[in-house]
Amino acid sequence: MQTMLSRFSPPKSLSARFNAKSCIECGRDSSRIPPMSLWITLIIVVVGIAGIVALVHFTGGSARVRLESKAEVLAMWANEFPDAPATGALLEPSGFAALIDLEDGGTGLLWAMGDEAVGRVLKAGILEERGGVLRVELPDITAPHVDIEISDKMVRRIWAETLKTVLEKRV
Repeated sequence: MQTMLSRFSPPKSLSARFNAKSCIECGRDSSRIPPMSLWITLIIVVVGIAGIVALVHFTGGSARVRLESKAEVLAMWANEFPDAPATGALLEPSGFAALIDLEDGGTGLLWAMGDEAVGRVLKAGILEERGGVLRVELPDITAPHVDIEISDKMVRRIWAETLKTVLEKRV
């Protein structure tokens, strides 16, 4: 008695004839055709990924958003935090970060992340200064730290003092 599986699977002789026939048509013995080398496969994959990355970059997909005007920054903040209205903004000169004065007396931080701006209301945190970079450590799992690179020493000092005052007041 045949099982269900054996009734539907082709007999071995049929699959052997199929493979032999396909090799006869191409003129080669299938046992002599080498498989594709692992190195060739890796090269194809790496070149393909590099090509996709280059295509995205050169079509503008890796451009960062710029925070260029106070009106634009305040509009971005209002979009991100409609329940925390802003009254003013202090822009970082390179256009990648801004401190936001909130209506309730608090302070927010808005920074560029890719082609979007991300913001947080500053309630607690630690400020570290490393060379030309201010690092704000936040108690937020989604944004554990923010690095703000400011090349101008005077502007960096103003930002550092402002952030220290805000973070000390909130702790």
